[in-house]
This record gives sequence, structure tokens and C-alpha cells, in this order.
Amino acid sequence: MIKKALITGITGQDGYYLTNFLLKKDYEVFGLNRNIDNPKTTAFKKKFKKVKLYECNIANYECINYLINSINPDEIYNLAAQPNSINSHKLQKETFNVNSGGVLNILETIKMSKKPIKFLQASSREVFGSGNVEYPQNEKTFYSPENPYAAAKAYSDYLVKIYRNQLNLFACSAILYNHESKMRGEGFVTKKISNSVANIKKGRIKKFYLGNFDAKRDWGHAKDYVECMWLILQKEIPEDYILATGKIHTVREFVELSFEEIGIKIRWEGTGLDEKGIDDKTGNVLVEVNPKYFRNEDTSKLYGDSTKAKKKLNWIPKIKFEDIVKEMVDVEFKK
Repeated sequence: MIKKALITGITGQDGYYLTNFLLKKDYEVFGLNRNIDNPKTTAFKKKFKKVKLYECNIANYECINYLINSINPDEIYNLAAQPNSINSHKLQKETFNVNSGGVLNILETIKMSKKPIKFLQASSREVFGSGNVEYPQNEKTFYSPENPYAAAKAYSDYLVKIYRNQLNLFACSAILYNHESKMRGEGFVTKKISNSVANIKKGRIKKFYLGNFDAKRDWGHAKDYVECMWLILQKEIPEDYILATGKIHTVREFVELSFEEIGIKIRWEGTGLDEKGIDDKTGNVLVEVNPKYFRNEDTSKLYGDSTKAKKKLNWIPKIKFEDIVKEMVDVEFKK
């Protein structure tokens, strides 16, 4: 019997890879998006002609309730979110309504339907905050969110636990660390670096600006992470999992590898706000510091321990950091 999967936020990076993965496993895939009248959705529909798309904001209970009961999916993957943690202070109400209220709407609909629907919530490593946490983080690490986005994600994780432990729903949270790909959207530092490096090579810009070059991230590939999302819902017992590589790299490393991809070796000069990345051959300054891009978490060591996923799901990230950088620069250069 063909399984049905409902993916919210389907036209984003993770939705793209999850859709592709599920279709290859012969799922019937349905997708929700807040706005389906845009170029991004048009491109998605052209790529995935078999997918049925619906316009729905998960913060709207009537809409999500109607669609879940109409589609009657076997699995729901909630990838929808107000995604920008930096701007979540300015969009507190919207952030809470979507990132927490939407999750509650889905869980409540599943509960009322009395159907064995499996649910996965895409959580974030930002729930751990930037200080006073153990390294690396695991499923038992204490939550300490520091912005409305992280707080909403943390609240949703607790909702998942409540509906699972007290109401017996098959509900799980996947706590996702940074994961990138050629499909990464605007507003992420990896996208900015790869796009800027490609534009320097094309002669469109001379240099660009970043925040803290020493900021550390646990970077994986979205393709690996969506596979683990699926594995989580295939287990008999619902549980929460950390999805991470357990390895950290600096923004500096991402910059260096990106320039190497276009044949430029970067040397660093100066310190602090005066540090610059310079073309070792020509002496041209290609990247500089701008304090407006600094973030509180830039001094943190958020990297995850995915031992549980490795042991219980037999999941190991396959795509290396260097290959992620290469993929992102190459696709930007070809635009």
C-alpha cells in the first residue's frame, strides 16, 4: 500500500530534499506552503509534478485541520517555520504563532482524528542557547533559548513530548544542527559567502563583509538530515534525536575553502575588527569584518552528539564539509 506524506514548508531547502527522497520511496507526497503564488513554488512544481500543493498557514487551525483530515497522511513532517532567528525579536507574535501555535494545531488535529499519523517536528540547535551548555550537546542537554525563535522551537519540543508521553501520539522532534546545500535560501552566512565568492570571480563585486570569522558551526548536508527524519518515523517507538555531524568548522574555514574553489588563496591580515581576507597573489582585499553582522552565538560551541541516531537508526552523515562548500560555490558560479 502506498504511503502518504504531508510536508509543511515544502518549498524550502529541507522540503526539496525530503520530497525527492520520499518520491524515490514511492510515497504519495502532499505539500503545504504559506504562499504558493511565487517563483520559488513555480520552480518546485516544475521539478516535482506529482506533488499536490496546497496554500495553508499552519497557524490557521481551520485550514490545517481540514487539510490533514482530507489528505489523511500516514506521516507529517513539519518543516514550516518563521525562520529568521535574528529578526524574531521584531516578529515575536508571528514567530510564536507559526513556530509554536502551528505545531499545536497539527498535534491537536492528529489527536482529534484518532488516526495513527506519525509526526516529526523539525527543531533547532538554537534551543540550547549560546552559553552554559555542555559540549557536545545531546538529547538530555538542558534547553536555554535566547531569542523568540529558539524559545518557540523549545516550546514546540515540549508540546511534542506532552502529546507523545501523555496522549500516546507518535510524535518526535529532530533537533537539527546547521545543514546546508545548493538549495540554501538567502539570509544564511554560507549562502552569502558562496554567492559573494562566485560574484567576485565573475567580476560583479570586489569584496564583501562578514561578522566574526572565528564563529563556529556544526555544518552538515540537508540531504543527509532529511534521510534521518524519515528514519525517525520508521521506528516502532517514537523518540527525539539530535541530528549533527559532531564536527565544528569556522566561518574562516568556509571562506578559505570557497575561495580555493575558484583558484584563490586567502591570507589573513590584522586582528579583530581590522582583520581582512586578502588575495595572496594580487594583494586585493576580498573580505572584511562588519560588526553589524555579529551575533551573540558567534562565541558559542554548538555542536551535536548524534550517537543516539547512529546507534538506533544506523545513521551517519555521509557528505563532508569540503564537499558542501564545493557544491554551494559551484552552483552559485553557474548562475
